Amino acid sequence: SSGVRLFEAGKFKEAKTVFEPAFRSNAADAAAAFYLGRIAIEERRHDRAADYFETAVKLEPKNATYFLWLGRAYGRAAQDANVLRQPGLARKAKGAWERAIELDADNLDARSDLIQYYVQAPGFLGGSTAKALEQAEEIRKRNALRGYLELGGLYERQKMFTEAENAYLGAAKEKSDRHVGEYRLGVFYQNTGA
Repeated sequence: SSGVRLFEAGKFKEAKTVFEPAFRSNAADAAAAFYLGRIAIEERRHDRAADYFETAVKLEPKNATYFLWLGRAYGRAAQDANVLRQPGLARKAKGAWERAIELDADNLDARSDLIQYYVQAPGFLGGSTAKALEQAEEIRKRNALRGYLELGGLYERQKMFTEAENAYLGAAKEKSDRHVGEYRLGVFYQNTGA
């Protein structure tokens, strides 16, 4: 649609003028709600974005991409929110990403977002290095380069340098346009003086 083309071109104001009337005239237009949510994220209106994505997932409860972005909206809203609202929004973000993965095990973006969540969240909100590593391993099964990079980053955070090196060596063996694996391995050696 013209709205999608405008959105992809970064013309958010113009895209909005296509999606808003579409959504007003048909409240069951999940795609319009989704793109209005994406535009609201670009405008840093995260609560508004969450409302749109909530509508989108209600209309299309099997759409993993909608849940991915619902999680992102909650996560960003949590960063802006007061201390009392943060835990609830954080839990909702985690739940949305988990749902995205249930619907589509190959949604690697949702798995990556969950890794960030597990690393940053305190234990009482489900933060867990073990769970982060589990997700990284699931990514590695589906996309070796991306999974090894996630694993390397996690091991590095844990100061587990042998494991980190092995993960980056794995990444360096994977073909990629910009030689991302070799680059990250080099940065690792620079940082650790290995």
